Amino acid sequence: MGWLTPTIEKWALRGTKGSIFSFPEELNNIDNTIILWPSIPDEAAFRMASEIKKALGERLKAVVGYGGSNPIDGVKYIELSEENVGILGVPKRSIVGKIAGYNASIDLSPEFELRLSILPIKAEIRLRIGRDATRAGKLYNIIFKGNTGTEILSLIDGETKRVK
Repeated sequence: MGWLTPTIEKWALRGTKGSIFSFPEELNNIDNTIILWPSIPDEAAFRMASEIKKALGERLKAVVGYGGSNPIDGVKYIELSEENVGILGVPKRSIVGKIAGYNASIDLSPEFELRLSILPIKAEIRLRIGRDATRAGKLYNIIFKGNTGTEILSLIDGETKRVK
């Protein structure tokens, strides 16, 4: 299905709205954030989740993932299932509606996962941070490289205190 993936991705993104993005303004509004938890997390995802929790504290509201257990104690876990996904792997409106109220999303998937990574754009979440640089642009506003979690920690913790 490798050759079909870009076509499905393009189809899934149809009708999504572009928005004006202001980097400082969005970082100051990072008070209602979700983490998208990969279906097969790597070691970096676990490290980054810990650092994000340290940086955001109470501003981290939920973790969204398919099956498994919540990787972050004390944070709401929204478990997704195959029932939340349409025929081509695109999330259904019912699950998109569950995350529509969040201001920011941080996708910890090392590579794009259609059924998970597309949720924030479908829910019109303005600040979308991800790890997969090949999907920069429409899917993610900010791409971070590295796998220690300190990159995201310094972005969130340092910038939100300085930017006014």
